[in-house]
Amino acid sequence: AVEIGLAVLSALAEAHALGVIHRAIKPANVLVIEQGGARGIKLGGFGIAKVVRESADGPTPLAMPTALGEALGTPRYLSPEMVLGQPLDGRSDVYQVGLLLFELVTGRSPFTARTPPAWMQAHTTTAPEILEHAVTARGAAPLATEERALVGKLSPVVARALRKRPAERWPSAAALAEALEACLPRERPAPQPA
Repeated sequence: AVEIGLAVLSALAEAHALGVIHRAIKPANVLVIEQGGARGIKLGGFGIAKVVRESADGPTPLAMPTALGEALGTPRYLSPEMVLGQPLDGRSDVYQVGLLLFELVTGRSPFTARTPPAWMQAHTTTAPEILEHAVTARGAAPLATEERALVGKLSPVVARALRKRPAERWPSAAALAEALEACLPRERPAPQPA
């Protein structure tokens, strides 16, 4: 999950530096490519991406080109500001990466909804489930000590990415990537022979 998240965030940091907001971060747009024994992760789905307008004062966040309640994108993966038709910046993508990370770790969304309007309401009004609670409550086999420690570190990182107000999230894709990197063990154990 962390490897995929870091690859997505690297692509987003480049896009954001060029003034592009992706607006459609979801599992279907994350491509895992294996070629010649090497594994690569690509971010696709730039079809609804938008370029931030430039002004004399610098980049201006984009306003959604749709009416309130008519957000563009997959309802399960919209940021609150997309649902509300508010101006967007890179922190909207940060929220969507938080959704992606939660789903990569748990296999499900931090929200429970069944219809597009219910998903949209969840993104704007419902507190997301806490990652660490979702993992321990899933009823699967107990986690190894290292996995439990990693989930414990990831939980507050993902929670911050999923804050409703953009000002309370990680300020950029690069900042979220740095926080994810800090979750990884300093020295990874060497693989054990079989």
